[in-house]
Amino acid sequence: MQRRCRRVGERVSVGHFQRGAKRSSLRANAFSQHLKVYLTIRTFNGVKRRFRVRDNSRFQEIRRKGRSFSSRIAVLCILENRLSYSRFGFSVSRRIGKAVLRNRVKRRMRESVRLRMDQIRPGWDCVVIARTPIRNASYGQIDEGFSRLFGRAKLHVSAMGRNEDRAWER
Repeated sequence: MQRRCRRVGERVSVGHFQRGAKRSSLRANAFSQHLKVYLTIRTFNGVKRRFRVRDNSRFQEIRRKGRSFSSRIAVLCILENRLSYSRFGFSVSRRIGKAVLRNRVKRRMRESVRLRMDQIRPGWDCVVIARTPIRNASYGQIDEGFSRLFGRAKLHVSAMGRNEDRAWER
């Protein structure tokens, strides 16, 4: 039998808890240490606040003034931001499904972008808008689709490096 820990949604076997009125402080202490480690790991994963597009007005500006590239599962809108790093925003509408499905899609999208942030050129604001077929896509399909989108937008840093690549464009 398993219980669900409310804070992180992690399944923990009942062996961590002692049934009845008597609880072993050793077991409770081991569980709390396990929970702290898990929360620490979960906290550091994800796109940091500095690298996110957060303002609704900026989302609208990127959508209106920026260039867009589309695939079957998502639309990528980009606009130059004149910063030394790129920022990312994600949009998943209610058409995708209920909250659980929308959150799963957002987590997969964020993870795909987080893993390739060092391969994306600095100085761009990117908004990724999910399309309906993304609800049936696996993480591998989402990752592959994003790779193609960023490649089509020419945001991949080449093997030469970030600064050398910009020098060749001039």
